[in-house]
Amino acid sequence: MKKTFRPILATLAVALLLSSCVIEQNYHFKNDFTGSYQLRFDLSSMAGMSGEDMGTDTIFTEESLAEMSQGYAEVEGITNVRSTYENNVLFTGFDFNGVKSLNEAMTRSAENNESSTGIYTFTQKGKTLKMKLNRSGLGDMSSDDAASMAEMVSFKLKLTFDKKIKKVKGDAATWNKGDNEVTLEFPMKDFLDEKKNLDVEIRLK
Repeated sequence: MKKTFRPILATLAVALLLSSCVIEQNYHFKNDFTGSYQLRFDLSSMAGMSGEDMGTDTIFTEESLAEMSQGYAEVEGITNVRSTYENNVLFTGFDFNGVKSLNEAMTRSAENNESSTGIYTFTQKGKTLKMKLNRSGLGDMSSDDAASMAEMVSFKLKLTFDKKIKKVKGDAATWNKGDNEVTLEFPMKDFLDEKKNLDVEIRLK
């Protein structure tokens, strides 16, 4: 997979000059831990402040979007891949047949010295899903890039399940007892700080 996620990081670097930004990622897990993944990156404020049209012809071209989708689709167990950029909003997502294919899709680019938007590695045993933070997920960023982004970029992850949640462990996670949704929100500076424990364990009923 060649340069699949570089457009995202390149855009982030420019966006920081104009406004803060949030990388939103949504995961849905069915009872058998198959599910779907979606990434949403809204560049509306960036486009408005720059006075430019941040369309596919300037940042996310048809070629780069197709490359992004192709990279995911090459992973066994990944289906229904889609990548679009409309009205200054980047959307990409896919369905996965288990945590193994999800992990491979989210880390494959990093293994090929490219940047990945997957910041967690998932493991599943029985009704328990564990999320271990993968701080190498943005490994090709220089230290200067990381320092510049640390205060401005934040991550927001939402995980939903068909089953109700029994217990959640992890300082970064918030949830309502008996609900089926977990939310994680933290700034990139916490992501880069190895002293911050952002790992999460979710046990379903």
